[in-house]
Amino acid sequence: VILPSEKLRGSELNFSTHKRNSTAPLSMLIHSGPSQIETYGTFPPPAEKNEGGLLLEIYPWALALIVFISGTAFFIFMIAVCILRMKKRIMNSTSVTDSRVLDVFRNARNSICLEGSFTVVESSDIDVPMTTGIFQPVILLPSGFTGKLTMSELQAIALHELSHIKRKEPLTLTLVAVIRAILFFHPLVWIASQRIAAISERACDDTVLKNTHEPLSYAKMLTRIAENLSAGAFGTELAAGILVSKSSFLRRVEAILSFTAGCGRYARCCGYVADGCCSTAACRG
Repeated sequence: VILPSEKLRGSELNFSTHKRNSTAPLSMLIHSGPSQIETYGTFPPPAEKNEGGLLLEIYPWALALIVFISGTAFFIFMIAVCILRMKKRIMNSTSVTDSRVLDVFRNARNSICLEGSFTVVESSDIDVPMTTGIFQPVILLPSGFTGKLTMSELQAIALHELSHIKRKEPLTLTLVAVIRAILFFHPLVWIASQRIAAISERACDDTVLKNTHEPLSYAKMLTRIAENLSAGAFGTELAAGILVSKSSFLRRVEAILSFTAGCGRYARCCGYVADGCCSTAACRG
């Protein structure tokens, strides 16, 4: 026997549950037991936010900072790989003992008044002559490369590589590469770094032409080097600002052929000033 007061309390309870869960039919709420009433009356817990999304909402620059740190670390890693590869090449190289080659390098050193010591080695891992080393400069020559050169061509190679040492360009290009790694997101920094590397090569070419006065012979030698250059050579060295590509050699050949004692020199000087202005504007930008 159910008393009227108990029926009233049960109806109030069912109707209050119906207000909280309007999707359940009224007849089901009235005839449902206590367990069903609790089921219809409960709400699902609120969904928790992802910690990563919450971090980006609180710190909107967090994503940009992560991209900046990741990009800088990647390019710094590329520079480190380049340095390690060059050290490995030096370790696997052999010292040049040919007196003809050593005499040419000594005479070229005296011609440009270079102070300090340097080492000339041969390596089978490279296709073109190159200079590396900030504190202990090392000139790497391809194995068997000097035997294919005439005396004038060997003198041009010696003057060019020794000019890199005199101008402290291994240090300069490394600093440029580090700055480019930090400001990798700025396109003008990449343009400026390429211009600086190109200017350094042209300056050394000018030293060669000033001392040899044989632009045609020098241009022919560079053309042969560009023809024998492999497609993927020195891909990693680009991170350190070393320009080794067929296009860079052809641009150098074009500049050398336009070199004359009078107006050609003036035009090239104007070109250097323009390149320097572009590089300065890019760095300021």
